[in-house]
Amino acid sequence: MTLPTFTQANLSGSIVLLRGDLDVDLHQDGSVVDTTRLDRLSVTINSLLSMGVLKIILIGHQGRPEGVDQTFSLLPLKNYFDKITPTDFLPHKPIDVLFETFDQISLSKSKIVLLENLRFYKDEEEGGVSFSEELAGFAEYYVNEAFASSHRQHASVYGVAREFAKNGRAFFGLNFASEVQNLSRVHEGSRPIVVLISGAKEDKLKHLSSFTSFADQVLISGKLPQFVHEDSLRDPKLVVAQLNPDTEDITLKSMEKFSEIVLSAATIFLSGPMGKFEDEGHRQGTKTVLSAIASSSALKIAGGGDTTEAIRMFGLEKSFDWISTGGGASLEFVALKSLPGIEAVLGSTS
Repeated sequence: MTLPTFTQANLSGSIVLLRGDLDVDLHQDGSVVDTTRLDRLSVTINSLLSMGVLKIILIGHQGRPEGVDQTFSLLPLKNYFDKITPTDFLPHKPIDVLFETFDQISLSKSKIVLLENLRFYKDEEEGGVSFSEELAGFAEYYVNEAFASSHRQHASVYGVAREFAKNGRAFFGLNFASEVQNLSRVHEGSRPIVVLISGAKEDKLKHLSSFTSFADQVLISGKLPQFVHEDSLRDPKLVVAQLNPDTEDITLKSMEKFSEIVLSAATIFLSGPMGKFEDEGHRQGTKTVLSAIASSSALKIAGGGDTTEAIRMFGLEKSFDWISTGGGASLEFVALKSLPGIEAVLGSTS
């Protein structure tokens, strides 16, 4: 799948609403723990600025606040974007006076205007139509560079995109396009195709039938073996790990089985660690299987925050062909070959 990026339009002199992946962990001093998402976003920002964009309105979210909660403020991220170009930060405004934010944007002389956490508005997660229309009124073009959030029909990645798509003014960012291009390689890869779904969230299994429909083998570990339905166990493509008594790691037998399978694979997609790798006593399963994947000659693609953290812990980053910034989004895209955030933008181009 090839997506339309903003580089295909003449944005010189325009105001662009840029939806970024701003949900990053912060140290107590406000510095960013891992800048990967922001670094990839900065490539798109620099490209937009070099095109002569008049102003970038940067929007996104942080965490899961319940209403306005300064613990989840995006203000600390201003320091990062200031290094690109002086950035203005606009605090939260109640939704009934959101028009004042538009006035503040107009008065700002900065090239980047960072808006406060959109999840301070309940309409963001509810995908409110009027809220989407309000946000869309801030700019002339929309660019989605929030791949990790595009599996949700939230206002800023779905409703807003649909508004801009009506006039063909919705596009994707450079990293978003790269995410889709690289994740698409899982389906296009040589066989055998092996998918590993692990971690602790039961909802990772909701697309299990999609994975077994195209993959040669699907390996299940982490906490997920406890949630696999008995009917699914009849599928010969499915290999479900056995867990240790404390359920925090997989057994030695399962480590050996998984390692054997991935070493014979030609294409591998990994989503989630095998166990609670943060604890030294429950690290062996993840370390063993990741080491086997790394030593494989297969095309290797991974996605998810915990997955990335585990890969880095064992120093295996260079062994992977692509590491996605999205967890649930990468899993859903590989399963379904699309996302709500993609469909919203493509309303103007498909």
